[in-house]
Amino acid sequence: MSNFSRYNADLKNHYPPYLSMLLVNIFVCVNMCFSTYFFNGGTFDLDSFYGVWAIFSELHFGGFMYMSIILGLGLFLSLVMMTKLFEDPITPAIGMLFEPIISTILVNMVGVQTLPGSLACIGYVFILPGQFLIVMGQYVLKKSTEEKQKIEQSAQRSDEEIKKLQHEIKQLKALKEVEMTNLRLPTSGTAGGDV
Repeated sequence: MSNFSRYNADLKNHYPPYLSMLLVNIFVCVNMCFSTYFFNGGTFDLDSFYGVWAIFSELHFGGFMYMSIILGLGLFLSLVMMTKLFEDPITPAIGMLFEPIISTILVNMVGVQTLPGSLACIGYVFILPGQFLIVMGQYVLKKSTEEKQKIEQSAQRSDEEIKKLQHEIKQLKALKEVEMTNLRLPTSGTAGGDV
């Protein structure tokens, strides 16, 4: 899991975060379309119940557009509020893991949507621990790299302080030698003058 977290963190070096999320959403959409086509009887037509392209029909387009705008604004506002409430991003990230199971339970209670169904809650029992491990792995990796950077910075600072102290010691030794030579000169001059 830590390797996967490291790879996921390295992904930010290759793709900007919004492009990465866009690609993830596109691949999720493609996988869902294929899974509905092969397993749930979905069709690539404008059928109002099973049609993949039914979202673009007059019957569904307005509702989906309204729902996506409201959900998008709600998600944006809730993310802004969560970032202000929680200093550490791990808490909202763990909280967001429970969104699919809570939404599935609510959808089944209200009876709005037939898919994914009650059996999806059983699947979440297997999915949630994996997602939790990924999020925690990223968090632990981030904290360990921060600690490593702090240790390296403190070691660099201590090396610089040691070099400064060694330089000061050399200067003090040089001053001491100069003082010793200055002290020897007058004594040798007075001894020669007395003789």
